[in-house]
Amino acid sequence: MFLKKSALALALALTALSVPAPAAGRAPAVAVAPLSSIETQDLSFMREEEKLARDVYLALHEQWGLVPFASISAGEQKHMDAVLALLRKYGLPDPAATLFIGEFADAELQAWYGESLDNKPYIAVDDKGSVFVVDPEGYRILQFTDEGEAVRVWGDYGAGLDTFSLPASVAVDQDGNVWVVDTGNNRLMHFVLPQVE
Repeated sequence: MFLKKSALALALALTALSVPAPAAGRAPAVAVAPLSSIETQDLSFMREEEKLARDVYLALHEQWGLVPFASISAGEQKHMDAVLALLRKYGLPDPAATLFIGEFADAELQAWYGESLDNKPYIAVDDKGSVFVVDPEGYRILQFTDEGEAVRVWGDYGAGLDTFSLPASVAVDQDGNVWVVDTGNNRLMHFVLPQVE
């Protein structure tokens, strides 16, 4: 999914660069190059994919009542709005316009939504209320306070001691140690984090 987003973003950026500069003293003309059928499909999929992320975090906030989930869902809403602006710019229909929270036209995304809420391997909460979230596409772990303030982020793509190939779940033990399953590198990783004051 990340590659689709990157390819589409690059294509849209190149399209914007190919628009000629306006003549001196004139308002810029807005020229929109048509999208290919693949770009159109990818843009529609991105809208629903961002909806998936927003809906999962809305549901988790409702279930757990933790501020970080509300903050993340608000960020995902901004992503949805950005993709919607592109759909409108290109005169494309919004695939999420009539869908309720937790409802998706794409069957794969619908299944993923259910799995995300049923299994919750991407989230752990320690005994102090800190929330740890796995970001598989960003190859990182995020930590928030119980009030939703970012504490730390670590990870990147790789096979090193603090990098991940595909972080799939997170857990926190009674001593506050963080355990991450990195399925891309076939390993279980153990992190002892410094105390946050």
